[in-house]
Amino acid sequence: MGASATCPVCDLMGVRVQPDRDGRPVRCRCSTDACDWEANSNDDAGIWASVFAEAAPPEMRLYDLSLLTLVDATRLAHREAGTRVWVKAGDLELRLGRYRKHDVLAA
Repeated sequence: MGASATCPVCDLMGVRVQPDRDGRPVRCRCSTDACDWEANSNDDAGIWASVFAEAAPPEMRLYDLSLLTLVDATRLAHREAGTRVWVKAGDLELRLGRYRKHDVLAA
């Protein structure tokens, strides 16, 4: 796979990264004809692995993990599963079908 940084010797975007396999270090090498630079993730205290590493995808959360589903809320409050009476009565504040733990305990 191609790297996101230039070669430290020839300044061209020709560095290819070979991922680690079976505990072997990540191998980085310049693929241009005029350059023979090559390094692995153990060289120079691991700097090349961090320079040419792929950016990690941002962590995505679909919802706030501190919110409970209605089923989890009824279990926590020891109520009959599926009852929405306490939600409709205003005992719990509805947040897109999810409820805060402290609101459930206070109801």
